[in-house]
Amino acid sequence: SIGIFGENNFAMRFPSALFGIASVYLLYLLARRLYSERVGLLAAALLAVTLNHNYISRLGMQEAYVIFFLLLGVFLFLRALDDSRYWLAVGAALGFGFLAKYNVAILAPIFLTHLALFRRDCFKKKELWLGVLVALVFASPVIVYNAMLYRAVRHFDFQFSYIFGQHPDVWKVMPGKEIGSVAERIDNFMPRLVATQSWLFLLLVYISITGGAIRWIVAKLPKADPRLWAVRFLAVLRQHAVLILCIVWLLILLLKIGPAYRFLTMLTPFLALVAALGLLEVESVMRQASDGRARLWISGLILIFTFEIFYTVNNVIAY
Repeated sequence: SIGIFGENNFAMRFPSALFGIASVYLLYLLARRLYSERVGLLAAALLAVTLNHNYISRLGMQEAYVIFFLLLGVFLFLRALDDSRYWLAVGAALGFGFLAKYNVAILAPIFLTHLALFRRDCFKKKELWLGVLVALVFASPVIVYNAMLYRAVRHFDFQFSYIFGQHPDVWKVMPGKEIGSVAERIDNFMPRLVATQSWLFLLLVYISITGGAIRWIVAKLPKADPRLWAVRFLAVLRQHAVLILCIVWLLILLLKIGPAYRFLTMLTPFLALVAALGLLEVESVMRQASDGRARLWISGLILIFTFEIFYTVNNVIAY
């Protein structure tokens, strides 16, 4: 981009915009494969208008690239579970993403946890290990660079030197590493999350998680044998396992690197998917009640999107 447009802000930011747009489509593909066409459309629509995704897609920072490769990696992973040929593509996405920013490596524990819990048979497939090899080959520029850097000056690059506890004189000041203690990171998480999203978007996520959990427990627990209820509960967890693992591992990553505003954007696509699931659950309940309530849901959806669009325009574009 810089080679084409020169050294200017547009050239620096243009790839972020492209990756931001592509991420909306990738979330649609991912949610459609996990749940349904309607979930995919609604999740993608929420991501397209919400503040945090528009904010990061307009800046020349790597997080827009990270989000794209996270979604691409998870989508290809789901394809690979059904068709082993896709493991090579998973490896390429992971390797390319690692070149964009090391945070994309969080895909590895997400995939390993899912395979260990649900698909241990995949570990016996040669295509998976070829995918690992592809990931290493694509990431090899970083690996070779760090190896040769250590050989020359006895420390790794800026990020790896921090990870491995090296403190070379060349980086006496380390911008972005003033993340505080674990307790401070936990304390900063919610205030910064609130500061980077609209209150309505976060309310939808909260209602989706708590309302869905309460409704499922109340609806299923009294009517079922406890053992049968446990089986059903595990089935529900398995249905949402990919989404849960992505959020949990990203939270662990944020606990490690700190909840900086730009890092919190990695959660946004998955929170949009949670909100979409909650909204469609509300629609299902209202549709069962009456057609009039279903029309009320559509009116509410229009108001939600109208608010999100104006909130994002006012805080990101007009500002």
